Order: sequence, then structure tokens, then C-alpha cells
Amino acid sequence: MKMEKAHRDKLLQNREQLVSSVRFCDIKDNLQQEGILDMNDIQEIESSKEHTVQMENFLDILPFRGPYAYTKFYNSLGKTYRWMQDILDKEIPVEKSTAEKISPADAYRLTKNRVMLVDTIKASEILTTLAPIISMKDKQEIEAEPTDSRKNGKLLDLLPSYGDQGYKLFYEAIKRWPWLQKALDETDISSVKEVGAKMKDMNVQKSQRVREPYQDLDHPTISILTRDGKAVRNWKSIARRLQVSEADICDIEYTNRSTKEQLYQAVLYWKRSKGRHATVENLIGCLREEGCNQCAGVLDGYSLETD
Repeated sequence: MKMEKAHRDKLLQNREQLVSSVRFCDIKDNLQQEGILDMNDIQEIESSKEHTVQMENFLDILPFRGPYAYTKFYNSLGKTYRWMQDILDKEIPVEKSTAEKISPADAYRLTKNRVMLVDTIKASEILTTLAPIISMKDKQEIEAEPTDSRKNGKLLDLLPSYGDQGYKLFYEAIKRWPWLQKALDETDISSVKEVGAKMKDMNVQKSQRVREPYQDLDHPTISILTRDGKAVRNWKSIARRLQVSEADICDIEYTNRSTKEQLYQAVLYWKRSKGRHATVENLIGCLREEGCNQCAGVLDGYSLETD
């Protein structure tokens, strides 16, 4: 499984500051212990002696280390980079995942049985099971509540923002109270299913509208491309794959000092030469062929969002 889109977006939004401020050597031991990185990863990341390049390499790898990788990385910042955690917290929306939300049925089960859950569970024990996904900020908010019932209530307030995975882990955590699991299982959700069926019909009708899946290449799209370190470092290979001529590549390199600007100009050259055939879809295919899968994924989501 890949990292959630909301977390990938946070890394992208803060990438420049992470690269310039965080040293990989300060966080690698913790990430290795947590199983996010292995020795091959570390050797690849440290193939350069430059601290900024090491962080670029690390951030290229991190999104493909599973759904818990962001939380483990966030926690690894610890006391050394607490201020960086604060910056990431400001970028984090209240809803933790836009890619996966808790199902309406499970949300209804929690609401319907809230009183029984608040009176019975122990938040401190539940948090142990939720540790792989819950953020440090939310954990601190729960533990700061003055009474057990308030802690339990706060946990239930935050739980839906962790999606289906959060509900599954919560359900597993309350196995010591089997009657609670039974109450959740036996909750009548027929009314929720009726509403869901109506919404599904509406979504089907909406999806049947004629639309183009990708827009023509525009400046905001290219700007997103130039924020990806791997794509910027390999701009010449990308340009050649886009069939930009060697003469144009030399001209771009000579007239632009920044590699980000060189990549930007290379894509513009391609756009001007290919016209309407220079689409986001074709650019994404080129990036995937060059191994820039993270950037391709971001552009794919971006193109669909702007559709």
C-alpha cells in the first residue's frame, strides 16, 4: 500500500523546507528501527555526501513505504526538529485522509453506540493499538483531557478522520470487551444503506457525463513538476524522452542557470513543438518511464482535480 494522498501532498508542500532544514543522519536510525528503511535504502540515500541531496533521495522513497510511513517519519523528527513538526501540523487539515474516509455505516455504528463506548473503553489501551496511524498531535490532545470519559470521547471524535483503517484497528482494540464488538456488529444500518444507494446512483449519473480526463498542459501543472527533486535532477533525460532536440537542450542549459528552470523550459519547448498533443497524460507516461513515479502520481491527481 502507498502513503495516503493527503500525506503525500503535505510532503510535497513542505519539501523545500524539509530538504534545506532536516539532516537525514539525524532520523535514519529511528526509521530503520521502525522498518521504514532497510540497508539498501540507506545506501542509496547516502550515495551522495550532500545533506540536501540525501533528503531529496529520502523524500523520493518515503511515499512508497506504506500507509504508516508518514506518521513514523513525523515521529522521528522528535525533539531535534520539533519546530518542523509544528510546520507540518499547520499544513495538516483536520481531516487526516482525503483518499480514504470512514464508511458511513461504520461512522453510524460509532455514533449509535457512543454512550456505551465512552463508559466502557480505556483510551490509553486503545491508543496502543492505534499507534501505527495516529498522529502525535492527536495522541497528546486525547491524553490532555482531565478524565477518562473525556479521553474516551475525544478519541471517538478523532477516530473517523483515520478512515476505514482507523475503525478496523479500533474494533480490534476493543476485543477485550466482546459485548461492545457485538453491539457494533448488530447495529441496524439499513437506513444508512438506503442513503448510500441513492448517493451511488447520483455518482453513477455524474460519472456518465461526457468529459475529458486530462486537460491541456498549463503553467500550474508544470510548476508542480518542477518541485520534484528527482525530475529536476533528470531533466535532460526527461527532455530527450519528450523528443526535445539536443540543440534545444543545449540552448536551454546555456540560457538558464537553475535546473528547475531548465526543466520548466524543456517542457515548454515540448509543448510548443507538439501543440495539442502535449498533454498531462503524455507527460505522466514519460515521467513513469523515467522512474519519477511520485511526481507522476501527483500530476495524475492534480490533472483529475482540475478536470
